[in-house]
Amino acid sequence: MMEALNLDQLKEVYKKNYQIVLYTGSGVSTCPNEPKYGIPTWISLLQRIGGLQESSDQKEENPYKLVKIAIDNCGGLKEFFERLRQIIEKEENYTQKYGLLSKAFINKAKTLSAVAAFCGKLDGQIDHSHLKDPRFVYFQTKPNPRIQAILTSNYDCFLESCGANLFRKSPLKPVTAKGSLAGHLNRIPVFHIHGYIPHPFYKREREPEINDLIITEEDYRKYWNEQDVFGTTMGPQIHYLRYYTTVFIGFSFNDEFVCKLLRKIYKDYLSKRNRTHFAFIDEILYEKQGDNFFTEMGVTPVVYKNHDDLTDLLGEVYKAGLQNELLRTKNRKIELPLLLTKKHISSGKSVRFPLEMIWDILINCRLESITRSKFETLLTMY
Repeated sequence: MMEALNLDQLKEVYKKNYQIVLYTGSGVSTCPNEPKYGIPTWISLLQRIGGLQESSDQKEENPYKLVKIAIDNCGGLKEFFERLRQIIEKEENYTQKYGLLSKAFINKAKTLSAVAAFCGKLDGQIDHSHLKDPRFVYFQTKPNPRIQAILTSNYDCFLESCGANLFRKSPLKPVTAKGSLAGHLNRIPVFHIHGYIPHPFYKREREPEINDLIITEEDYRKYWNEQDVFGTTMGPQIHYLRYYTTVFIGFSFNDEFVCKLLRKIYKDYLSKRNRTHFAFIDEILYEKQGDNFFTEMGVTPVVYKNHDDLTDLLGEVYKAGLQNELLRTKNRKIELPLLLTKKHISSGKSVRFPLEMIWDILINCRLESITRSKFETLLTMY
């Protein structure tokens, strides 16, 4: 079992609280150990777009100043936007079919895959007993009903696409993002509060324009308006941060606009109801900011040492939420219906899996299936 400061508190809240919200930052879209995949963190991204790595400006860490420098170096906002798009849409990230991410990216992006897996739920196993030697074990999945929504400051649609890689039909759908259709309302809504760049496979749809993305300090001051409660930036945040326990993942809390909003919501509302949000924070950031920094925002930090531990930490939280679904036996097993192959209707039979195995199935899913060899390995583990 993984250990992290305040992890047990988060597990208890998730176990008792039926619905939560996720808030993802650039850390979900990065591959720290394989930088050719995903995109860099925001500061590094601005440096790359503006060609600042070798210049004296590279030590500038104020994001608004960096944006201005990068736009000037690009020769204007139009070229800045084009370079941003190229970094997001590079061939290492996407396949050109079906709105998926590349297999290599999925395998390298551990945090991204873990968050996408967290948003899914096993709804049954497909019966392939009539096949002599099936290479895969197939499942039916659905969106995790405990996830009310996802707020994200990211422009990319990596998370939504990753959901499609894992579960065939992604449990996630970008909404209130210019350039995005309303789509299937049975999916978990993803609110891109700073704008949205769709998967290149969907270029036939309306693409976002330059002024659809919140990039400059002027953009922030225009759209981060507390009075604009019906806007696509403020509206979703004010609603979900006020009424739902929110878990921040891959978020550095360098965005002063987000921090200011959190402080206000906590002071005016959450503190009077003894509620708190949570954030997965690495040990270095936690020691740098200090506990009071998070307390003033109504955020309880779940502190970990190694970024690669996030997959297991999310798994611990996910399994805590399954406690109420355990069979009333001592063997800690989850029961799933066995579904007929063609119409995916119940065969009248069921299968049972150890609770600990459910997360491993989800994290190893590819298009709602895992290899039989992997499946049998998991069975022997539990």
